[in-house]
Amino acid sequence: MAGLKYIEPVFASIQDAIFITKTDGKIVFANHAVELVAGLLPSDFVGERIQRALKLQSEKEAPPVFFEEALRGERAVELDPDFSISIESQRKNIPVAGNATPLYDPEGKYAGVVFVLRDISEEVRRRKEQYEFLSFISRTVTFVYPYSMLSM
Repeated sequence: MAGLKYIEPVFASIQDAIFITKTDGKIVFANHAVELVAGLLPSDFVGERIQRALKLQSEKEAPPVFFEEALRGERAVELDPDFSISIESQRKNIPVAGNATPLYDPEGKYAGVVFVLRDISEEVRRRKEQYEFLSFISRTVTFVYPYSMLSM
């Protein structure tokens, strides 16, 4: 992780929250976008275990195994849909999409994981609006259409 300082400017320009952990899940780097997603400063995360620092929740599933599976270092892992991060200080949940990719050192040894999380609040809001609109239209068409046939 020594070369991290050379790529920090790249991470600073990325809008998704990026966390880099050691193999044990301890966060060694968080970019500035974590403020947008998690509501805390990057320095608040460094040194914490990712499983404790980020509380994932889902209304539909049992507690997620995303972090545990990713930290095995065997393969890239996608976060299942419908998860959110619980931000206790702000008393809200933020819907997120995410993935995790193992990192390897120059000798090919498993060295850590890069976690990328994106706030999808706006996408979820738009999907809800579309669903509500389509529900309204389908009810309206079902209600109006039979009566319009009578006037023919």
